[in-house]
Amino acid sequence: MIAKLLGLVDLFAAAFFILAGFDIVFTGAFILITFLLLLKSLIFLMNWSSWIDMVAVVFMILILFNFYSFFNLLFALWLLQKGILSLF
Repeated sequence: MIAKLLGLVDLFAAAFFILAGFDIVFTGAFILITFLLLLKSLIFLMNWSSWIDMVAVVFMILILFNFYSFFNLLFALWLLQKGILSLF
């Protein structure tokens, strides 16, 4: 059950990465998902995929300051596949 909730956090973060590419940012929800992803990364800090999630959090914070790059797409795909796999 908890793995599915954490997978939903990944899916929402991926959705916000994709929406930010189209310049659609819901600031309050975006900050909430960024905080939840950071919290999830800090809980599982010993796992290497959590380090990638922490870098994704940094890029999510940069999105709030209108910084977009190719890495946003890569992090969206990373979080999307993690979220989908955790739901199965």
